[in-house]
Amino acid sequence: MKITLILEGNLEEFPHPIQEYVKSRVTNEKVQQGEEAGTAHLTEDELEELRRRISKDAWTILVEIARRPDGYHADELIEALKAKGMNLEHGPNSIAGRLSSIGRYMPRFPGKNPPTKRDDKTAYYSMDPQVAVAILNIENKEKR
Repeated sequence: MKITLILEGNLEEFPHPIQEYVKSRVTNEKVQQGEEAGTAHLTEDELEELRRRISKDAWTILVEIARRPDGYHADELIEALKAKGMNLEHGPNSIAGRLSSIGRYMPRFPGKNPPTKRDDKTAYYSMDPQVAVAILNIENKEKR
């Protein structure tokens, strides 16, 4: 019998025992499988596949960040997208809630970095310029 659980959200949002369990499993699996953190960016084809799999809201956030890949402050992003807040405690209409579908599909791209980065200290989202160009290309193709 195999049981699969999908936990969405930031690890620190879960009770301490779950945090410890997840940390031990992820560390052990990565060591056992010899996996490293993502070292490559998603290609345009991979981003198109990701686009088909994630929520419309998540894609909208990626497009918005792609317009300012050097840094988009969370407060400005919340305002631009009319989101309810940053974290899941603000509900599914929060930035984290909207982005959760991306985290769910990133394991399909082993060795690849997520399309966005968030600096928790400064609350800025950023994106590699190549990824930003690819996302905007995809978005422009869809609008034609």
